[in-house]
Order: sequence, then structure tokens, then C-alpha cells
Amino acid sequence: MNKLRFAIAVVLCLLLLAPALADKKLVTETSTQGNPAGDTVKTTTVYIGKGLLRKDDGAKSMILRVADKKMYWIDRDAGVAYEADLPFSIMNYMPEAQRAALAQMGAAGSLTVTPTEEVKEIAGLKVKRYNLTMNVMGMVIETSLWTSNELSAYDDLAHELLAILSSLPGMGEGIASELEKISGYPLLTESSMNMMGTTIKNREIVTAISEFTAPAGHYEVAPGMTVKPMSLEALQSMK
Repeated sequence: MNKLRFAIAVVLCLLLLAPALADKKLVTETSTQGNPAGDTVKTTTVYIGKGLLRKDDGAKSMILRVADKKMYWIDRDAGVAYEADLPFSIMNYMPEAQRAALAQMGAAGSLTVTPTEEVKEIAGLKVKRYNLTMNVMGMVIETSLWTSNELSAYDDLAHELLAILSSLPGMGEGIASELEKISGYPLLTESSMNMMGTTIKNREIVTAISEFTAPAGHYEVAPGMTVKPMSLEALQSMK
């Protein structure tokens, strides 16, 4: 369940990434409270180019290459990159029996997006609040999403990330149409859910945005790494 929550948080926070003409570097602080494994605070970095995305989280990275229709989940400590085709669906990597069971559960999954008129500033940019209520396999996740239209949206990246979110286990139909209500780039995401009587809160905020000149190979798998096909075991390891 923690891996599922992590996947949902990652996709929501990256869903509407928005480069201008130059590449962008975004520094994000993520904190979690109430997790049985202990509270955490960490910093991640996202780089965005035209049809390109790289997210670095310690020794692990995710790379999207829209033109090549490829996604890579990279473990630098292990020297391995796991390759998957776009559009990506998590369900493709699950055993057939498990896929059928999760598809049945997904019939009850839902997402409701409610735009509000509440606005404020984050990192010098004007942001607007959206309230999201997600029901995944009986677990309700309440999220406030603050987005800015002062960074132009990039449709190719948004489309691929939307496909990942829509494929998460337990997600029902109608997810895409609800997400289309959201406009802009998310600068702040705050989520809360109750799991076995414990309230778990997650907060992810962009603390800095700057222009970035990508070095050669920045959005590629580094030479010398072993490239393997994506697998369920690989997905479970990328937490």
C-alpha cells in the first residue's frame, strides 16, 4: 500500500510539468508524517526539456523520452536501468490473475476534482487551489493541489504521466476526464489518508525553479549501465 501511495503522489506532482523554451530545473521538498515506518523529509530534483523529463531521487531516477516512446527507471547503485514502452501501464507487469482481481476492484475506484477560487503565491508565482478526492480500493485520499499557469503546460509529458496515473491498480473509469479540470503546473501538493486507523500526510512543494542547460546525455541512460526490461520486481524496488 505504501508503494501505491508513493506512485500516486509522484504522478500527481509531475502530471502537468511545464517547460518554457529553455530546460527547467525544479527542486522539490517532500515530507511525510504519520507513516508507521517513520516521518521523512527529502529533496528531489526534476529536469524538464522538450518532450524529456528526468527526476532524481537519491541514487534512483526516472527518465521519460516522449519521441522515443520510452521510460526508464534507473538504479545507479545497482548499475541497472529498467526500460518500458510508452504509454506505460503498471497493469501490464502484473500476473494475469492479479490483473483480473485489481480490475474488478477498480470498478469502484474514483477521482473527483473540484476547482476553487482560492489563490496565493508560491515561489513568486500565482497559484490556484484544486481539491481532489480519490478512492482507491476503498482507501480515500484527500489532496489539495496548488497549480500555476505562469508556466506553460506541455501536452506530451502530461499525456504520458496521465496514462501512468490512469493505469494504477484500483483506479476506475473517468479518471482522465476529471484530471482535465486541472490547469497549470503543481507547485504544492498536500495529501491526507487514513490507513488502518492512522492518518498519513504527505506534502510536496517546489522550493526553487531555474533555467537549466542539460549536459550531453542528461536525459539518457548512462553508458555502462545494464538495460533490462521492466518487471513487477523492478517496479516494487523503485520506492
